[in-house]
Amino acid sequence: MAQLNAVEDQPAEEIDEYHKMEFREVFERIGSLQDLRVQLGTFFGTANLTALGVALAVQKAGVFFVSAAILVLFTIMDRRARKFLAAYYYRGLQLQKRYAPDDRETSLRIHPGGIASEVREISELQDSEVRLAALNRVSAFALIGFWIPLSVITLEVIAGLVLWLVFNWPLF
Repeated sequence: MAQLNAVEDQPAEEIDEYHKMEFREVFERIGSLQDLRVQLGTFFGTANLTALGVALAVQKAGVFFVSAAILVLFTIMDRRARKFLAAYYYRGLQLQKRYAPDDRETSLRIHPGGIASEVREISELQDSEVRLAALNRVSAFALIGFWIPLSVITLEVIAGLVLWLVFNWPLF
């Protein structure tokens, strides 16, 4: 209770300074998460292609399954990163509404992308409990981070099964 009173006793200037620092931090985290997602996609895509090349070179069907597992790992990590990204967008939008309430063209409001537009719609909801529930359900089923890898995973598993069962390639 003493901590709650301490926050209430702080001058508005100190709280505003905290929000300004938080706002800068939110932008930095959004950028670093976007960079991380690109790096993860590049790394796991390269690892996937390398595994496919090895599978074809040594004619082992099981390596196709390893290649598919690499993309499954990427998909899981990218979905988790999207959830964090949505939370940062949401907090950034809250802070932008506080400091630029009349400006409809602030950077997070005009930021392109599926996550940004979905979070903008959520931030317009009136009830805070509904907003938080919707934020927890932000779609992680993006084209690049989910549907394309899922398609490739399916093709790799089918190719591995065909090579193993029809062409009698050994698993490993």
